[in-house]
Amino acid sequence: MRYRKQISCLIVLLGILITSTAYVVNVGRIDSKNNKNTASQNSNTNSSSKKTSSKTDNKTTADISIPVLEYQAINSHNVSPNSFRSQMYYLKNINYNPITIDDLYNYLVNSKKLPEKPVLITIDNGFSSTARDAYSILKEFGFKATVFISTDFIDHSDYLTSAMIKDMINNNISIQSNGPNRNSFTSLKGDALKNALSASKSRLEAVTGKNTDYLAYPIGFNADSSLDIIKQSGFKMAFNTSGAMADKSDNLLSIDRIPITNSDNFDSFKEKLSSPKNKQ
Repeated sequence: MRYRKQISCLIVLLGILITSTAYVVNVGRIDSKNNKNTASQNSNTNSSSKKTSSKTDNKTTADISIPVLEYQAINSHNVSPNSFRSQMYYLKNINYNPITIDDLYNYLVNSKKLPEKPVLITIDNGFSSTARDAYSILKEFGFKATVFISTDFIDHSDYLTSAMIKDMINNNISIQSNGPNRNSFTSLKGDALKNALSASKSRLEAVTGKNTDYLAYPIGFNADSSLDIIKQSGFKMAFNTSGAMADKSDNLLSIDRIPITNSDNFDSFKEKLSSPKNKQ
C-alpha cells in the first residue's frame, strides 16, 4: 500500500514538472516573438527617420557664389591645351568639384544641395579641338563639363562631328546650344530670333537624342528684348560672359560666367576663380 502511494506521488510530481517546462518554453517563444517585433518596428522607425533626414538634407537655402568658367576654345589660338591641363590640375589639387549644368539649375531653382567648392566648366563654339584636346584632358581628371555648340557647323570642317558629340555625351559632357552660328543675337528680333533658336534646338536634339535646355549667348551678348523669346523657345537657362560669379540673384536667362582667355596666366586664372569682378 505504501509503495503504491509513493508511485502516485511520483506521477503527480512528474506531471507538475512537465506542465512547468511547457509553460517556460511558451513564455520564451512569446518573449522572443515580441522582441523581434519590437526590433522590426525600431528598424522601420530608424529607416523612416533616415529617409526623412535624407530628403531634408538634400535641400539648402544657402546662397553661394559659383564660378562658371567659360572657354571659347582649347587650341593654339585661345587657351592652349597645356594651360588648360594646368588649370584643371589646379582645380583638382585644391578640391574643386566640377558639377553638371543640371546641378546648377537644380540648385538655383529647387535649392538642391551642391558639393563643397562647386565649379561649372563650359566650352563654347564646338570646335573639333574640343574633342581632340579639351575632352581628353577632362577625362584625364574625371571632370564633368558642358559644351555649347554653334549648331550650323556640326559635321563641318574644324568643328565637332555628330559622332564626337555622341561620344562626349556618354562621358560626363553635356551638349547644349550656342545658337545656330557665332553671330550675336543682338541683331536678331522677334520671329527671326525665334526661328534661329528653334532651328538650333531642333538640330542639336536630332544629333543627341536629348532635350536641349540651356543656351550660351554667342559672343556672350544678349539683348533684354530677347529674353522672353528665349524662354518661349524652351530654354530653361542661358549664360552671358559678365565675369562675375553665378548665384541666386542672377536672372535664369542671363547667368554670369567668367571668361578664361589666352591672356590669362596662372595667377590671373586663380584670381578670377577666387575673386572675380563684382556684378554690374
